[in-house]
Order: sequence, then C-alpha cells, then structure tokens
Amino acid sequence: MKRMLENENRLAELVPGLKSGACRAYWFDTVSSTMDAAFNLEEELVIDRTLVISDVQTTGRGRYSRRWFSTCEDIIFSLILTEYDFRVPYSMLSAYAVYITLIKHKAPVMLKWINDVLWENGKKISGVITEECRNRTVIGIGVNLNSEEMPLLVRNGSTSYYIETGERILKEDFLSSLIAELFLILDRVKKGGITRVMNEWETEADLRGKRVCVINDSGEFKGIAAGINKKTGALILNRDGGQLEIYEGSLIDVSDMARYTNGFMTNMI
Repeated sequence: MKRMLENENRLAELVPGLKSGACRAYWFDTVSSTMDAAFNLEEELVIDRTLVISDVQTTGRGRYSRRWFSTCEDIIFSLILTEYDFRVPYSMLSAYAVYITLIKHKAPVMLKWINDVLWENGKKISGVITEECRNRTVIGIGVNLNSEEMPLLVRNGSTSYYIETGERILKEDFLSSLIAELFLILDRVKKGGITRVMNEWETEADLRGKRVCVINDSGEFKGIAAGINKKTGALILNRDGGQLEIYEGSLIDVSDMARYTNGFMTNMI
C-alpha cells in the first residue's frame, strides 16, 4: 500500500478544500478496499471529509457482502465523515452526486433506490455503500468510468462510461468534479436543506406510480411506489391496506423480476 503523492498533488490543484486544509486526501496504489483503509487510518490523520482513494482494490466490497469489481481506470474512493448525523441517508446523497456528475458529462443515466446509478439501458454504472465504526461514517463510492470490459459474472447487469460511449474521461477531472458535487450536497444538507435535496432526488428518480418489488431480509414487498420519506430516504410503498415505509432492500420493477432472478444487477455495491 504505497501513497501516490503525485496524484494527491494533482488532485489538490483541482479541489480547493485540499489546499486550504478543509479536507484531506490519501491516494494509494493498492488497497484491500478503500472502506477498510478508511477505517484503519490512524486518528491523527483523519479530519472531517478525509478522502481515501486507490487505483486498485483487491477485495472491494459492496452491499450484502457482494464484490465490487473495478480496474485502475475506474473511480474508487471512500469519504470519511467525523461530523455526521446518523439520521441522514448519506448513501442516497452520494449516489445523487454521482448522478449529477455523470449528467454533466452528458451520460444518459438514471437513479435507482436506494443508492445505485444506472445507464439508460438499465445496467449499473455506480454504487455506494455506507458504514459506521470508530466514531466515523465512511461512504464508499465506485464509478465504472473507463473499463473496457466488465467481468463475465456481472457483464449482463453492469457497464462503464467507456463501454457505452467509446470515450474516456480523465480520472482526476471526474473525481474532482464528483467531490465538489458531493461536498456541495453535504453542505446543503448540513444547513437544513435535506428536504429540498431529497425532493430533487425523488424527481430525478421518477419513482412515483411505478409498480415495484423490494426484496430484503424480511421478504418480498410488492406495491406502488408513492415516493420517498424526505428525511430518511425510506421508500413509501402503497399496498392493499395502507402504506409501508421500507428502509433497505433491492428494488426492481415487477416486470423485471425475470431478469433479477436470472442474475441481473448482482454482485455490485
């Protein structure tokens, strides 16, 4: 695990907060996962909004203990928050930042509850995971940016910007834009604007009125999506007999059940 000081210096030129000391960044050549590296950083090295970036992850992980596949051409990093509110749905906010950044690069992408970003063909291009430990919240973000192909295991349900467009984006440029967008969203929420941000998320996700199924450890829940709780990010599901709020799970359109059971959208964050 070697620090890439040249990369850190280039990123500092693009992210004003790094130069001013408002945030920190540690860029490594290889880590087991940026989440593990973020939690293992010594206390004296960490301040609020510390970034842990790596070119390679050997055992990157996602939700439900799934693997996250990436190459050195992709974006993989974790953000450490020491000043956080456990009630805030940071995964959703982070996915929204990725979505906005991709839209600015003219990518036809979609938001998917809870924390995924999909290409217009339904294939996953980004995912987010959030964990809490050692008095810090760590947000792990992966974006399939410049990979030329996806592993066979996830090829049917995953894609990259390069695969879809045939064009490459300079990693430092995309990363700095994403960090700026994420910090802006976090600032808005910290100033009391979570309802407005989540309203935007709901509008962009175009979730209302869709017949969906959510699968989690408690079972399968089918109904009509009525939107999200603007404070918690929970999915509001209209079912026979009333409404149900669901906080965790994999959401799919009922019409996509066959693709889901055949392995579509597995093995990612």
